[in-house]
Amino acid sequence: EDYSFTIRKTIKPKLLWVRAFAEIYNPILAIKVLEELLTEYPDAELCMVGPEKDESFKECLNYAESNKLPVKFTGKLSKPEWIDLSKEYDIFLNTTNVDNTPVSLIEAMALGFPIISTNVGGIPYLLQDQGTGLLVSPNDKKAMLGAIKKLLQNTELTENLSQNARYQSQKFDWEIVKRQWKEVLR
Repeated sequence: EDYSFTIRKTIKPKLLWVRAFAEIYNPILAIKVLEELLTEYPDAELCMVGPEKDESFKECLNYAESNKLPVKFTGKLSKPEWIDLSKEYDIFLNTTNVDNTPVSLIEAMALGFPIISTNVGGIPYLLQDQGTGLLVSPNDKKAMLGAIKKLLQNTELTENLSQNARYQSQKFDWEIVKRQWKEVLR
């Protein structure tokens, strides 16, 4: 109930990335994808939300500034702040090289984002490719760019991913999970 669902049908190339700036999450990939996307979609933009954990933040900031890319860096935001900000964006990117079950993906699903994520760790158990998101190989700029274009050009797929992701996210509601734990522990 803390995540207001917005179905995404017709979308713009407005990308949202929410993670800590850490090398394992490969934030520079999002910026390089944006750079390539701008050649075909000059109105594309990227917002990156998250705290600095290592030098990857400076790398991203320097790359975006030196290449004059439309990237907004917000720093760490509270959950209500980033949820409110998310209303301005249409596609959620997850560029990680290592992960298990990122809460940011579950939150993006609850908000109705079509998600493009790398298929590492536990993510393929969280997102079904072509069903609740689009999965690409890690560090594959070309595949991530292709997935963005696919969403921009296919309103039916975008709408289905948005609806399916919201439905899937509801399974992570604490009241449901709590009942499941009680059943297991009996």
